[in-house]
Formats: sequence, C-alpha cells, structure tokens
Amino acid sequence: MKHSDLISIAAKWLSRQCSVVVSEIRSNREIPDAFGWAGSKTVLVECKASRSDFKQDSKKHFRTYGGVGYSRYYLTPTGMLKDYELPSKWGWLETDGTLITVRRRSEPFQDRNIDAETRLLVSTCRKMGHNAPDGVYAKIHTHFTKRAPSIYISDDPIIDSLIAYIGAYWRSIDAPNAEEMIQEEYDRIERYLTSMDH
Repeated sequence: MKHSDLISIAAKWLSRQCSVVVSEIRSNREIPDAFGWAGSKTVLVECKASRSDFKQDSKKHFRTYGGVGYSRYYLTPTGMLKDYELPSKWGWLETDGTLITVRRRSEPFQDRNIDAETRLLVSTCRKMGHNAPDGVYAKIHTHFTKRAPSIYISDDPIIDSLIAYIGAYWRSIDAPNAEEMIQEEYDRIERYLTSMDH
C-alpha cells in the first residue's frame, strides 16, 4: 500500500467526524498527512506505509511535545505494528485498504501548538478561493508545497470552521476576555489575508 493511498483513506475517515479536513499542508516544520477540525478540537493522522518510516517519524520532537492535533493517530497497513511500539498517548488506526479499524484511541494532547493550527487553517482559507461549493472535494495550492494538497469540506464552509475554532478556543481558556480576544484574532487574520493578496 502506498503512502498516498493511506493519506486518501485517512482524509476520508476524518471527513466523517470533522467539518474541515486538509492533507499535506505545512504547519511550521510539521506537514500533517491528514488533519481535521471538529469545532475547537483537532485530529491529526500520520500515515506510515513501512516500519522504517514509522520508527524515523516517531523520533521527531514534535511527536511528543508541542506539535499539532488535540487527538493524534498513526494509520498503518494491517499487521505492520504492535501496540507497544506506539508513542505515549498516540492512537492507532489500521487499514486493509478499504476499511479502517481503530486499534487504540488517542489521549488528548493539551500542549498542542494552537498558533500552528490556526496558521494552517488561515492558509487553507486563503488558498481555497471563493468558488468552491460546500460539500465537495477540491484541490488547493499553497506556496509551501510543490504538489496540490487536498481539502475535504463536509457540512460547514471553511471560513465558518475557522471562526468557530477561534471562538471556542478563547471562550474555553479566557471566558471573561474572550470576545475582545476573538475580535483581535479576526482583525489579525483579516490583515494577514489582505497582505497576502498583494
């Protein structure tokens, strides 16, 4: 099974639980294979087609500290790994190429990099354009990658997901000042998007 096949399977799995799913878009030094937003929660799926690729990836520092994803999973072909080989707190998905089996649920990563997740979503919004209808699969392009990464949109427009994500985040960590902080975030995003249009 190819790495690209696993990414496609992961994105489809995420699209059943997340309103927005992207694949292979850079977030700082991290390039998530498949990444989704479900309200204020985020889900990362890293796809590994070989044991050597898995072992090399699991040593990266942002796999254990910081990094993106409130929930994090490895997706592998059936029979490739053992449960004890997984990093602490990580979930594990297996696939035969058609179906996905959840072998272990992810524990929450409270120390995730919120700024990197927001930049990833803002970049997605900027590159998406204004003509893609809701409920479709579309290709988007970014200046970070030579290939065209993928985006899956289910029920909500992508910009609504960004607004919901920012709102839920600030209301959960600083409720008394949430509205002020949310407005500051909106203004910052608007300035960023405007500057990138020139």
